[in-house]
Amino acid sequence: MVTLQERLFLITGPQFSQRQRALEVIKKKVFRDLSAFNLLTFYADDIELNDFSEKVLTVSFEGARIILIRDALRLSAEVRQFIFENIKKIILSNCIALEVEKEYKRLQEEKKITTDTLFGLFFAQATILKTAPALDEQVTFETFKTNLFRRDLPGSLYALQALFSQRTRDDRLGLQILGLLISAGAQERDPGKKEKKMIYLWEADRAIKEKGIDSQTVLSVALTKILNT
Repeated sequence: MVTLQERLFLITGPQFSQRQRALEVIKKKVFRDLSAFNLLTFYADDIELNDFSEKVLTVSFEGARIILIRDALRLSAEVRQFIFENIKKIILSNCIALEVEKEYKRLQEEKKITTDTLFGLFFAQATILKTAPALDEQVTFETFKTNLFRRDLPGSLYALQALFSQRTRDDRLGLQILGLLISAGAQERDPGKKEKKMIYLWEADRAIKEKGIDSQTVLSVALTKILNT
């Protein structure tokens, strides 16, 4: 019988590269055959309950999946409640990893978090992967480009965050990365997938230029969408 500790993971810590390493630990623990690795990534702010519930309750015929929820402290109350109430159904064919950009010790000090039903469950039953801050290795624009065209989502997200952390201003960098994503999307040979990718990128362009939303956040979401399409 599968236990909650085998299926639930909580990744904590402020450093993206360290959290990525923790994800690799989960990957090796869950999947003996690494070629069968199946990751479904969500950003808490971007989750729509109907779409989310349909995806996580659908049985995967490709074997177990890891459902990764980034920036999990931003999950809406209704999504947290849905996960909590359906946890046993979800873990039948999935593992759930909540990623939080805070140190574990600080999380334990926040009553609002520790008394939440979903996070309380993860504190009590999940496998906890506590990470510590570390200096990012030097990452270049070429690093990001290489990872993007290899369709390496974890590597691309890591490079994206590292690039932004190296710049004092992100205005020009954001537009450069958006341009590269558009170039990658335009190379998609499947017409249906290409159309979806270009819509995602058009939405990202509007969010940055017209709505003034943080470009790093917008690009992280767009990158995840186009590499998962």
